[in-house]
Amino acid sequence: MAQPRSLNHPPIVEALVDLRASIPGDPGRFNTLADELHDEFPTKEQRSQVEGTIEIKGGKLGFPHVGSPAFAGVRVANADQTIYVQFRPDGFTLNNTKVYMGGDQLIDNALMNWELLVARTKPEIVSRVALRYINRLEFPLKDGDQFERYLTSAPKMPEGAPQPVTEFLSRIVSHDFGRQATAVVIQQLKPQEQQPIAITIDVDVFRTGSFPVDTSALREILDSLRMLKNETFFSLLTNETVSFYE
Repeated sequence: MAQPRSLNHPPIVEALVDLRASIPGDPGRFNTLADELHDEFPTKEQRSQVEGTIEIKGGKLGFPHVGSPAFAGVRVANADQTIYVQFRPDGFTLNNTKVYMGGDQLIDNALMNWELLVARTKPEIVSRVALRYINRLEFPLKDGDQFERYLTSAPKMPEGAPQPVTEFLSRIVSHDFGRQATAVVIQQLKPQEQQPIAITIDVDVFRTGSFPVDTSALREILDSLRMLKNETFFSLLTNETVSFYE
């Protein structure tokens, strides 16, 4: 397995920290917190969700029953829309897009805003802690090149089947019992005609359970998940691929 390494210019589409918890409080409390952050996050969007049901009677579909829109939280964004923060009744998410801020700053920023939410709403436990990175890697593939040149676990066709691959999607779920964590890895190649060829590698690592809401405990978990994410991500890349970004 490749050792964890740092890239000078990570080709990241999105990185996020997600904390699941039951957050008490009415929509006004969430909106008040978002308004307090207006100087840093001037864009605010209140989010709603609608649930519906469809009954089947006598083998026939009935008319759908759609409920009233329910409050699903508030999302705020900074001026250049590289950071989004979501305060929701079921938890909190910080998304970093376009320009990667770096792993330390990602966790620091997430926990700082989480702390603001905790101070106002007093959740009791965190039930899920997750760190997810979506990477878009470009490869100078030419006719006859094998994906194994760049990816250590690229999907491949068995001998006897047509070998040129123009599209693939794989999803693998694995468990790190030492860290009590789960890693979900998605590799995807969409049909493309242009060069270089881009492949998406999505690494989602998380722990579930009953965790304290304080930032020191969550930081320890996130640091452990970050190490798992790095080990997993770099194990998927050959040394030649890593050299593109050093």
